[in-house]
Amino acid sequence: MNLQQRRRLWYAVHDIPADVRPLFGDKLKFVQSLKTPDKNIAKAKAAALEAEWRTKIDIARGKATVEDDSYWITRAKAATSATEKKAVMSALGAQVFDKEEALYEQHGDSYTETDEYKRLERLQGIASGQIVALDNRLTLHILAAVAEHEREAISARTKAALAAAKARGKTLGGFRGVTVDQAKGAQAASAKAKEWAQGDIGKEIADMKARGWSLWEIAHSLNNLGVKTRRGGEWQATSVKRVLDKLET
Repeated sequence: MNLQQRRRLWYAVHDIPADVRPLFGDKLKFVQSLKTPDKNIAKAKAAALEAEWRTKIDIARGKATVEDDSYWITRAKAATSATEKKAVMSALGAQVFDKEEALYEQHGDSYTETDEYKRLERLQGIASGQIVALDNRLTLHILAAVAEHEREAISARTKAALAAAKARGKTLGGFRGVTVDQAKGAQAASAKAKEWAQGDIGKEIADMKARGWSLWEIAHSLNNLGVKTRRGGEWQATSVKRVLDKLET
């Protein structure tokens, strides 16, 4: 990475290695105006660009995959400024979003319950410094045992509630004489989702996106503020994307 001054303004320039040039349209260099005549400001902006470009090169070489937790955690910890770390997190967020989209296609709304989704969320949390890596095996075993106990308790409570309802003569499951028009139901649900997206929260999300925030950063900010999704859940990059998609249709 080096700085070049052209007509008073500084530019960031980074050589593209020969082995990945075909993936970048055979370009020899990354070049971008830093839009400032101040060299100190230019240096700060260039640091973030360098992190972004280095990550793009690593992705092109197959080094920076979302399956490699250590790569992203190491890169995030090595960032020397907030702007550089933001560039790394933005690149990670883009890969995570693609992976979560694939999980959603495969599992539907239950994709957030998959182990892979939980791993991706934890990876972003560790890389961003929001959570600490749990390396202690005993701690992990304790957490797993607590989770297993809670699952069993929920199952027991559900079975007890169903048995009590059945004892009262309530019909559980089966056909109740009502025919559901699934197409109309889907249209109604889509209309409600669009109406909700066009409200205050949707406008705030659109404003954050316009200011250059990544999908993951928007989701993280909304969760920190205690804002819930339309269904009362936590925000994810995919749920932010769906709100933005509704605003565009």
